[in-house]
Amino acid sequence: QTRCCSLSQPEHLSSTPCRRKFCVGTMAQPLGRGLLASLRGACRLSATRGFAAEAAASNTSGGTSPHPTVLVLGGSGFVGSAVCRAAQSAGCLVTSVNRSGQPPSGGSSDWAERVRWVKGDALEPASWREELSGAAAVISCVGAFGSDSFMERVCGDATVGAAQEAAKAGVPRFVFISAHNYQLPFVLQGYYRGKFKAEEAVKKNFPDTGFSLRPAFIHGPREVAGITVPLHLVGGPLEAVLSTPQARLLAGSVPMVGALLASPLHVDTVARAAVRASLDPTVPAGVLDISSIRDVAAGFASLT
Repeated sequence: QTRCCSLSQPEHLSSTPCRRKFCVGTMAQPLGRGLLASLRGACRLSATRGFAAEAAASNTSGGTSPHPTVLVLGGSGFVGSAVCRAAQSAGCLVTSVNRSGQPPSGGSSDWAERVRWVKGDALEPASWREELSGAAAVISCVGAFGSDSFMERVCGDATVGAAQEAAKAGVPRFVFISAHNYQLPFVLQGYYRGKFKAEEAVKKNFPDTGFSLRPAFIHGPREVAGITVPLHLVGGPLEAVLSTPQARLLAGSVPMVGALLASPLHVDTVARAAVRASLDPTVPAGVLDISSIRDVAAGFASLT
């Protein structure tokens, strides 16, 4: 079974000798090297399940589940579906709230069959409020393009309301997929007003356990009306170039142009960072920029 856990390395997983009284690795030292490695693996499995049990126990009445529930708003979208897959690979139970319920395309895939799909509108909390009960975290992937007023409402008001509802329900952690600000005047004003309004709501309602991720262009294979759009063919090479030290140095030294040189990120990187932030108490709360998203995502491997 996969599992969710704290990504901080427990003492008995480090390179130093284990000081746990009943660590099977320590007790097995007189045994052969092969058996010792096997028993240490068992010790590692027991340790990495620790945070999952804590998270589930603090949010489940009438029993303890080793698999925390993550509530994803907008889980059928490009980023949302990647978040659902990442949460599942970390051993979480995943509930997704979206207007269509189970998506018509991709619904037969393994990951989609394991998601609990709930038909609801993020702007209407009454349609999904009960799903907050027992959730270890909420991850909001809600967003859309359109008129300024429409974008401000969907990209902002929906998450503002969700953060308020989650805080009232006692959900421990909240993660919001925001956006990098390219600092282009008169471009997508409603989009950015909404995103930054939502960020303020996350900060207000979850000052110590709230996260706003600000990725730039997100790439990867994207399903649109049954057709795979290979965004990674453009985003991948751009990320390789713009993530180099030279590009970062240039971006930091040219104020008017630097924001435009933001490195793209693969959708799986964003998803892994979001899931780790939703579960790992060692990740500092607040805004995660592109570099921070990469750093947080890099520790996700310890969950799987």
